[in-house]
Amino acid sequence: GLEADDLLGTMADRATEAGADVIVITGDTDALQLVGPHVRVLVPRRGMTDTVLYDEAGVFERYGLAPQQLVDLRALRGDVSDNIPGIPGVGEKTATKLLQTYGDVDGILTSFDKMPPKQAAQLQPYVEQMELSRSLAQIVRDAPLDFDLARTAVQPPDRERVLTLFHELGFRSLVDRIPSFQPAAPQAPAPQQGGLFDTAPQPSLGAASTTDVCVLRSLDELEQQVTRIRDAAEPLSVIVTLDRPEAMRARVVGIALHAPTTGAIYLPFAGAPEGGEPLPLEPVLAMLRPILEDPQLTKASPDAKRAMIALARHGIALGGLTFDSSLAAYLVETSQRTLTLQDLSWSRLNRELPSMKNVTGEGRNAVALDAVPIGKIGEQVCREVETLAEVRPILEHELQEGGLDELFQEVEIPLVTVLAAMERTGVAIDAPFLQEFSRELYERITAVETAIFDAVGHQFSINSPQQLANVLFDELHLPGAKRTATGRASTAADVLTGLRGAHPAIDLILEHREITKLKSTYVDALPLLVNPQTGRIHTTFNQTVAATGRLSSTDPNLQNIPVRTELGRRVRRAFIAPDAGWKILSADYSQIELRIQAHLTQDPTLLEAFQEGLDVHAATAAELFGVPLEQVTRDQRNLAKTANFAIIYGISPFGFAEQTGMSNAQAADFIRQYFERFKGVADFQKRLIAEARETGTVMTLLGRKRTIPELRSPVHGVRAAGERMAINAPVQGTASDIIKIAMVRLFDYMVDHNMRARMLIQVHDELLFEAPDDELDELKATAKELMEGAMKLSVPVVVEMRAAENWGAMY
Repeated sequence: GLEADDLLGTMADRATEAGADVIVITGDTDALQLVGPHVRVLVPRRGMTDTVLYDEAGVFERYGLAPQQLVDLRALRGDVSDNIPGIPGVGEKTATKLLQTYGDVDGILTSFDKMPPKQAAQLQPYVEQMELSRSLAQIVRDAPLDFDLARTAVQPPDRERVLTLFHELGFRSLVDRIPSFQPAAPQAPAPQQGGLFDTAPQPSLGAASTTDVCVLRSLDELEQQVTRIRDAAEPLSVIVTLDRPEAMRARVVGIALHAPTTGAIYLPFAGAPEGGEPLPLEPVLAMLRPILEDPQLTKASPDAKRAMIALARHGIALGGLTFDSSLAAYLVETSQRTLTLQDLSWSRLNRELPSMKNVTGEGRNAVALDAVPIGKIGEQVCREVETLAEVRPILEHELQEGGLDELFQEVEIPLVTVLAAMERTGVAIDAPFLQEFSRELYERITAVETAIFDAVGHQFSINSPQQLANVLFDELHLPGAKRTATGRASTAADVLTGLRGAHPAIDLILEHREITKLKSTYVDALPLLVNPQTGRIHTTFNQTVAATGRLSSTDPNLQNIPVRTELGRRVRRAFIAPDAGWKILSADYSQIELRIQAHLTQDPTLLEAFQEGLDVHAATAAELFGVPLEQVTRDQRNLAKTANFAIIYGISPFGFAEQTGMSNAQAADFIRQYFERFKGVADFQKRLIAEARETGTVMTLLGRKRTIPELRSPVHGVRAAGERMAINAPVQGTASDIIKIAMVRLFDYMVDHNMRARMLIQVHDELLFEAPDDELDELKATAKELMEGAMKLSVPVVVEMRAAENWGAMY
């Protein structure tokens, strides 16, 4: 029968009785009634960076009332969120004036004869409601709590119990935030067979228990260890520590190695000379080259692509890569966040592995690795490289058990080398073109803003959601206002799109958004991202992000440049061939997901359309509308195209109605007709969802799995979303597998034939290359052959080729 406020109020009173000054921290302003001589209330406005600390004067300044009167204020005006009815017709202004005049509810109840007759008549029927509302608004301050102020003093946590509980609950991300109160651990004995960190939990990283063991101090020591590694020919674990995330701009701070014979060793190139001295980078790399480049000496890494890029910048081609822990974890558990060594130590070894943040700090308190003692860095990275060696056999076994070993070894691991080369290559851009385009867009934005202001009759901040909502829904009274989680009217893109035609300003606002986003995200940003050493832009391709297996691109995201608009295509014009006599070549899979759908469903109509080389959307329309293929209209084909790309991914009638402008009933009827005509699609989806509910997973043709726990949710909306994921994943995942296979084979061909042509970008179903004119025909023929033959389907796989001086000229 108590609420959180009642407990806070009781504790605040008990604490002040014990002689303490109290600050109550809460987002609920109802607690302001607790404010007194020894109690203040801290209210966050926008997180903990923007707060207000209320004392008695602060409460009066905001409300014109004393803190104790706020109970009566809520009683009079009511509070919907707490089911306090209040008095009809009494808002905050009237309630405040009544309390300033009569003091409190009791004063009001004894002053009806002193009020204006009309006001008294309004309040008198609600005497009982006023008293009830006041009791509901009053925070209890004498709850039966066993409260002892002395027990609230901060004590060191029982770290072992905390870790056990966090492990049970899966709270991996909170582990690094547990304060460490442990004293420094005693000096550890020398390891046996590389077992540096076999005990759990680990001592604080402040301890120097392994520094003398793992940090190499001279080139002579290194030479001995390299000899031992080469002679033993054992699996080698490698971690390359960089001073920043972007491998193309990062400096190598150190390298950690682990082999069963040597244990973990750390080679420092930077850091404060405490626990070791920095070693000279280039001489060390020259000594490491034979083992790092040896393809027969198998390597493991937690982030092989970054290591490859960093080493390649120093002329070393990392060879023999057979294991990447983040990739292995990504394949084994697509629905879990188990990609870092910290996660894997937690989930596979039942052991805490602190992160590098424990060494460098984080946020404003973070320090550069150069300033961290070498001993601390070495101890941290040696822990990591030993953990990598320990989780490797566990994950390899899981890959084999899950039937994922071939996908891992034949596709994902070879792709690391391809992506590393693509990131190092980068792409050339035409910066002067973008500068001129930016000026043009600025003028266009200014013109659109003027047109918007003319349409609504005054100026306002178009980029402010609140001001825009006020204009559209309060001033112009446009229909269909949806509320955000904060209660504000939404101005999201889907809301504005639904208002097209309701007012001249709507289309202009949508155009303004498109242009400003394009200008800030690409036109202005791309020239700033040019690497000063290469003169090119280097994106990062992410191999372990999308649950379907697709690659993603960041910093910058080159997969999200609009292609359907004229402005988006002009951005692509900035991506150019590097020199005269070179071309940009695009190799694009044609309708690959529909072809995969035809293969998976074995639907006769889809199979026939692709096998006969027909226009599949026109063929779909002919089937749906019962007309000969040659009589299909453009509108019918467009509707069939929408159906092909939406219904096969499990779209709901509501979603299809939004895409097509149909009513919900019409959309539901259309989907029903589609499945009646395309029985293969309907049967496949039913079978797939039934199997996925039973197993909890779906898989691609190559065995890539996606776990979908949403399918077993008791919530209908969550379950329906899970069904859409289940239908979508095998198609998108297989498309991803196909293009990855093609990338690996094409890259190997270009390397084996010493081609100057280079693979640049992967955008969903498209590969982009740069090639000299004298290699263009060979590259076209090879790309077409290898891409179309990457995976055998029941229907032909078709790749379309386009070449031009820039990317945008192809569209």
